[in-house]
Amino acid sequence: KYGALRDSLLSNFGALTQIPQLTNFSPNLDRELYRSILGGTLQSFVEGPTVPSIEKLVESFTDVTPNITETALSNWVLGRDYLHPRKISYGKTAVFDLGKFKNGLSVTNDQTVQVPAVSHLRLNEGTIETWIRPQWKGLANDATLTFNDLTIDGYSDVSKVFIGFSGENPTRFPFDLNIASEGIEVLSEAANIDIDTGFFIWYDNANNLWNLRWRGLRDEVCEFTGTINTTGEFFNTAHPSGADGYSINEITDVITSTVRQISFEAFIDGYDAVRDELVYAMDGISFASGDMHYIFDMAHTPSSNRMSLFKDGTGYLNFQVYDNRLDCGLDAGFYNISTNIRSWEENRLYHVAASWKFNTIEEQDEMRLFVNGYEVPNLFKYGGNPKASSAFDFGDVAEETVIASCLRPIIGGPDGITTAGSTLFRVTSRDFTSLGVLVGDSLCLLEDNPDGTGSPNFGLAYTITGIGTNTLTLNRAPTLTLGDLWYSVNKVTDTVTTPVNLQDFIVVKIDSGGTETELNGINTEEPDYTIRRANDYTHVIEINNGVELGEAVIIRPMGLILKRCKERVYVYGGGYSELRVNSAAPVTLNDVDITAVILERTLIEASDGYDGYGLTSVIIDSQLVTLLQSYFEDPCQPSNSANGRKLSIMLSGDNIDYTIPGNEIFIQGKTYSGALDETISFTENDTIVTSEYWTEIDAITVSVVPTDATLPAGVIEIKENNPITVSENNGDFAEVVEYSNGIIRLEIYGMGGVAFVLNPCIYEVDYPSYLRIRLTKQPDTFYIGSDYSGENTLDAVIDEFRILDYLSIDTRIGESLTVERTITTDYNTELAFEENNNTLLLLHYDDIVTDSSDYIDRFGEGFNVAPSVNDDFGTGVKFIESRPYIIDNAGAVFNNTEGTIEFWVSPLDDTRGDPNYHYYVDMTSIITEEVESITKTTVIAGQRIRAIESIRLITDVYNSGTNYFTGGSISNVDGKTITLGIPLPSANVDVKITYVPLNSYGDRVSVFRDPFGFVNFFVKASGVEHLISVHVDWERHTWHRIMVMWKTNSVDNLDRLRLFVDGHERGTIKYGTGLIYGTGIIYGQAEVRPGVNRFLVDNIDLQDIFAHIFVGTDVFSFNGARAVMDNLRFSSKQRLQSIRKTANDTVDIDYQANTSFAFPVVEDIITTAIYNFDLESEAVEYFTTLINAERGIFRFEVEVVDSFDKITGNTALEDLLSELINVIKPAHTESIITYEE
Repeated sequence: KYGALRDSLLSNFGALTQIPQLTNFSPNLDRELYRSILGGTLQSFVEGPTVPSIEKLVESFTDVTPNITETALSNWVLGRDYLHPRKISYGKTAVFDLGKFKNGLSVTNDQTVQVPAVSHLRLNEGTIETWIRPQWKGLANDATLTFNDLTIDGYSDVSKVFIGFSGENPTRFPFDLNIASEGIEVLSEAANIDIDTGFFIWYDNANNLWNLRWRGLRDEVCEFTGTINTTGEFFNTAHPSGADGYSINEITDVITSTVRQISFEAFIDGYDAVRDELVYAMDGISFASGDMHYIFDMAHTPSSNRMSLFKDGTGYLNFQVYDNRLDCGLDAGFYNISTNIRSWEENRLYHVAASWKFNTIEEQDEMRLFVNGYEVPNLFKYGGNPKASSAFDFGDVAEETVIASCLRPIIGGPDGITTAGSTLFRVTSRDFTSLGVLVGDSLCLLEDNPDGTGSPNFGLAYTITGIGTNTLTLNRAPTLTLGDLWYSVNKVTDTVTTPVNLQDFIVVKIDSGGTETELNGINTEEPDYTIRRANDYTHVIEINNGVELGEAVIIRPMGLILKRCKERVYVYGGGYSELRVNSAAPVTLNDVDITAVILERTLIEASDGYDGYGLTSVIIDSQLVTLLQSYFEDPCQPSNSANGRKLSIMLSGDNIDYTIPGNEIFIQGKTYSGALDETISFTENDTIVTSEYWTEIDAITVSVVPTDATLPAGVIEIKENNPITVSENNGDFAEVVEYSNGIIRLEIYGMGGVAFVLNPCIYEVDYPSYLRIRLTKQPDTFYIGSDYSGENTLDAVIDEFRILDYLSIDTRIGESLTVERTITTDYNTELAFEENNNTLLLLHYDDIVTDSSDYIDRFGEGFNVAPSVNDDFGTGVKFIESRPYIIDNAGAVFNNTEGTIEFWVSPLDDTRGDPNYHYYVDMTSIITEEVESITKTTVIAGQRIRAIESIRLITDVYNSGTNYFTGGSISNVDGKTITLGIPLPSANVDVKITYVPLNSYGDRVSVFRDPFGFVNFFVKASGVEHLISVHVDWERHTWHRIMVMWKTNSVDNLDRLRLFVDGHERGTIKYGTGLIYGTGIIYGQAEVRPGVNRFLVDNIDLQDIFAHIFVGTDVFSFNGARAVMDNLRFSSKQRLQSIRKTANDTVDIDYQANTSFAFPVVEDIITTAIYNFDLESEAVEYFTTLINAERGIFRFEVEVVDSFDKITGNTALEDLLSELINVIKPAHTESIITYEE
């Protein structure tokens, strides 16, 4: 009677609430739910604005008690709580479709995903990878075209524009077309094209091209003009050819094409080609245009601090970066890696990844792009120029041909067997007969021994005189009996311009059918080729295996890691042996080319000025010829005045008449042969090298025959043919011995420090430097599936989008897996990605857009972590900057009489060509103290001093400035007062003193890698230096184990040092090396200790007790490790139980070449300390929210738990609940209502 019926509920109870949503009872609302809501509302009026009252109200909607949190009761805990990361958002209702693993997000129709940038991406280093299933082809014509003002003789007429086969007219100008245009069919040539005149537009599906033609009467001159714009990018713009039988070939027809617009002005007249008729003629253009589709975009501004991954309109996948230079008032710095994906098909899955390192302290940045598990080759290589041919596509891969067509099969391997005195060479795994080896072919033994590359054979090939199944008879007998020899039949050696010793690359062979096969690289267990630097520092590659008859071999560079530094420097006056450049340091000094410019590039034109060109008439072959001629009597002089230099002369111009003799360069002076002049004649634009070696130049006369004497004829430039760093005619040449702060210092090669004096001249300096990319600003948000403005949508299903905090690489053909994961393993995995401590973002898109990665505290002690050797090792500490991990030695971690240090290390950079020192472990009694000087020449230390290394200004951060102690002395009275040898800039200056205290001896123990590629174990004890070194060639991100042992202070003075690298006791023993500390390390004379032992035995008195051990840098916090280190163990004894002796070696049993099977060492009775650097943290549990200081404390949050789905998704009920809570709550409070996911 009172509430059983709907009307009674409304009139007797709903009306009491005076809440519009409850007084207007919708017939669609369930009666029982309405009854429950009324009950919850009415009780709240009685209970008042209390927590229980609001709980009962929400329960009346959901039948589940909500979670209510009051801000006043949620205090922030210092050191525990973190600010809430902003949530990921997306523009529209998410639509999911089939992805790689379960579902993915369909990103179409202006859909985009917006992600907070700071918490989900590192500018300095990282990896982005994802799976996409595009709704477009790689070579797509999916852009929308806008046709503006198509005119005939200046008039626009839509009735003269015919679209598609039906010849439909547009309704207005401008009009838009795309291949999916609604209401208009664009396919196929118009049926009326041979009947009507005007513009004809259609899409040719077979050739994937748009066609625009204009047709008119031949006997009337008609002008056709227009512009076409695109939402994407134009490409393949060309005039038609072939079966059409017409083309744009008149000077009156002009077409201008950019990426965004095509404009044309063309005429139909009597000169135009016909199409099967005599009255009418036709011209036109064909083109393609695709939209841009962004996978990822992050932009602080459109042209600065921007990083993007997208498919462009021309069918290329791009990883593109704009650096911060535009923000600094400079031209925008632009970097791009791209790859051709025109073969991609619609609705197929593809794996895409990009990785990077920016802002590195060592200025060794890099960019890498991957498709389907492998890194893609570069489009252009360092120092390369585009191929100049009509067939060249500027999107072609950069490559260099090593073998155009293999003349003989190249066969090699590691299983060769020789017998001393026998001409029979055997292998165990090859059938030489079936492989096509013939008598007369060559065999090279690749080992460094007397029969191979060592003395006295020095790599001389053996000639094959007989062939068996697995044997070869040689023309001479080897002198040694050996097995497991590396060998090569028909090895090919080539000097290449690709800097293979600096640049990552792959080598590919191509058979006659165009099938490509990647050869095993230098990092594989059985490489098919090797690389080296020749004596002249050129790059040499040797192909040793895997190439069949007729196959081509090419090199393709990978990754963007180098930049070219090229500038011209003028040296004024004489006597200088230095050049100052504005570029970064070279990768190696050997790669610096310096070329003398004898006559700088000069425009050849008539002029009345000094050194200008004048017109003169001469008789040539009985013909009066007008010449443009100039006389240069003060050119730069050759760099070698004794043996001379050949000159390279470039003459080029489109206004030079080469049909008439007289285009000549006449040089006068002195030559090595005694000739006093030389004439160089040109018959075309060319670069010609002189025959003479010039020692002195008096004058140069340039004469050309102009086609039109009123216009500039061209340009002339004369340089030395070879850099001054290359010997020519057996003459002296320059050697670059130092680069320091932009100054390149030269000496005469092989003359023991004699300066190479430069003539006053312009010098062209050209060398490779490491890439430097600075991104310093990050926007609040980055975008997935669109560009930074929400446009250029991906139009694809995207799945498994992941961002990692370190640079990833791939695993190439033939390489064994040396790290836990690579891009290649990610591509081949059968399981969805899992989060780990290096995951910054992980979007599975399984019917929900949410981040599956944990929020990890990566800021704890300021040290980054990275994956270690394998899962058993956990994580290692990542030393990126020169910041040490310091161990307090007060607990006797290091025993100075006997012990062992062992650890695993993975370099972040290739060791080959690395110009830096990298310290792994270092300790010393040398200290650095900061004080204020008393006067310009007096400084007082805090304690008595035994010896001073240096005194420098505190501002001299890198210890590269003046050492003011040079020539100074220490007071004999107090041992603390120092008289400087070089006065300071003023009194009361802050300086740092690096010295050995009187109570110490200056001892030092170090494990480090030097710029020459050696791992070193160094001990300085009581002033005597001892060093064991072993050369390594490590690739970045590969794991290696180092173990050092020592026994010192023995009564019998038979102390020893031992060094194990990658399982073997190795090393060259040196002593008395003159290592100098504090200002870098300088190698002096070193002597190899005689004998066969790999360890050093000597009297080593190590007396100092070290206060601290520095891990990851030297003791001065410089020369950072640039590596991941893990499983660092110190022991009080030599770990003789960890080594095993074999017939020829002593091995470290804790090393495993296959690092997947390696195990970390553990603590035992002789362990003094062990550091595993495992990340002892979990996902952040406590978050806090910034609130208004005056009223924010009165905020409360209601988390609605709708387990029975009674209101979730019902907007009307959700709004009603919010309204009721706002009615009940106190007026001074603020409510936040959320729904449990």
